[in-house]
Amino acid sequence: MTRKDYIKFAKVFKKAFKENSDNKENKNFSNLTDVIVGTMLDEVIEIFENDNIRFCEDTFRDAISK
Repeated sequence: MTRKDYIKFAKVFKKAFKENSDNKENKNFSNLTDVIVGTMLDEVIEIFENDNIRFCEDTFRDAISK
């Protein structure tokens, strides 16, 4: 995979977390969707790390949180 691919995936996860946050009645509580998206993120990161030794988890997570 290329940097462009990682950027696209980061945008998908960023949007998923934002949409879930925007749809919560109480912003201070997590819900099952948080857990599901977080688990998916962890699995995707593991796939990326196995695919490319230069993949940086911290950079990827930073791109999602910005």
